Amino acid sequence: MKNFPAFLLIFLLIISAGCSEKQKYAKLISGKDTLMIENIFPPQAKHCHASAITELPGGDLLAAWFLGSGERTSDDVAIMGSRYDHSVNQWEEPFVMADVPGFPDINPVLFIDNEARLWLVWYTVMAYQWDTSILKYRISDDFKGLGAPVWKWQDMIHIKPDSSCPEGIGMNEMYVRKLTAKY
Repeated sequence: MKNFPAFLLIFLLIISAGCSEKQKYAKLISGKDTLMIENIFPPQAKHCHASAITELPGGDLLAAWFLGSGERTSDDVAIMGSRYDHSVNQWEEPFVMADVPGFPDINPVLFIDNEARLWLVWYTVMAYQWDTSILKYRISDDFKGLGAPVWKWQDMIHIKPDSSCPEGIGMNEMYVRKLTAKY
């Protein structure tokens, strides 16, 4: 896509229009390009943002965002998705891309890797605090049909705070000192 930054801005406007109480339609014209902004789903009262989009092989678009009654402290937050079918110029009904029941799932990222596989990366918040989040991913090579991708692999991405404590977190680490002072 030759004009990716502008396209990303337009997509973010699409998601924010769909998440607001008012419907917003706009037509942006720059040079020879004309873009229509439209809602992916009807306006609704739930909290939704942190959108992601990727172009699929064949030209369709796949969007993801999180939706629920709040963010990190709301157990009903799930990663939703919708596909734009360019052959009929229409977004599909939203579908669930990822949901750990009883935990908020937030901040999706979508991309196609160099092996033509679709990746979804997101966080599941475990104890209503950002620092308890678990970074997760799913991979699909069956995502060209309608509806949610068929995920063939899912796992967690394990990360260390930094490489300064190869023998584990010691009593003098800043994280331990903060917890000790707090509790």
